[in-house]
Amino acid sequence: MINHVELLVGDYVLRGMLQFPDEGEKFPLVILCHGFTGSRGETHGIFVKFSRILCENGWASLRFDFSGSGESDGTFSGATFQSELTEASAILDYAKMLHMVDSERIVVLGQSMGGAVAGALAGCRPDELAGLILWTPAGELKDTILRVMELFGAKGPFDGSTDVDCQGNLVGAPFFSELQTVDVFSMSEGYVGPVLLVWGTNDVLVHEQCVTRYGEIYRENMEYKPIVGASHGFESVAWETDLFNSTMDFLLKNGR
Repeated sequence: MINHVELLVGDYVLRGMLQFPDEGEKFPLVILCHGFTGSRGETHGIFVKFSRILCENGWASLRFDFSGSGESDGTFSGATFQSELTEASAILDYAKMLHMVDSERIVVLGQSMGGAVAGALAGCRPDELAGLILWTPAGELKDTILRVMELFGAKGPFDGSTDVDCQGNLVGAPFFSELQTVDVFSMSEGYVGPVLLVWGTNDVLVHEQCVTRYGEIYRENMEYKPIVGASHGFESVAWETDLFNSTMDFLLKNGR
């Protein structure tokens, strides 16, 4: 079953999708957090596809557009890392109140900047999550965003003095100002539950030292799955299949 859902967070309505099996009463749930300039379907529909797999395996899923992205209210220039973290926390509150969700078995999953948000959310609310899944997480957020700017030919400065056009997305000056000081890794440190980190070895945006840093934080609690040759968005059927299988294995082992 798929329901369109809306959630008011501050001044903005966030729009998303809630998907759960047709049979059963209480389901474990995965909250999916999309990346920078993304939306609740994510690149090549990867979140849509994985939500279907979750449903087939007895899991519910909840995926929203952050404000300024997709169909949610707000402007992209108004979005910051902190605004997305605040919204992710509100989404967790919303998920815990859903009658079909087992509130003791909620896992948060994030891709790219969404992974940075997911890790920070887990660090802020460590006792409320049954697991954390990081797909190519942009823990070194400033470096990753600057690589995105370079890749898409965006012209700086990127110091918070002005908004910047990045392929039709106006990235706001407050976002760049925040990048100068935000420390995603320290925000993520409070979580001590099971973690899965999946990274493509040909990722040009998130480099291996970022994976190493997450490993230093989560230590024996982190399962690391490198996908040889994969790009940042896992843009091939083979890479995507490996990603989905590894993630589902982790969930069936740790989330139920």
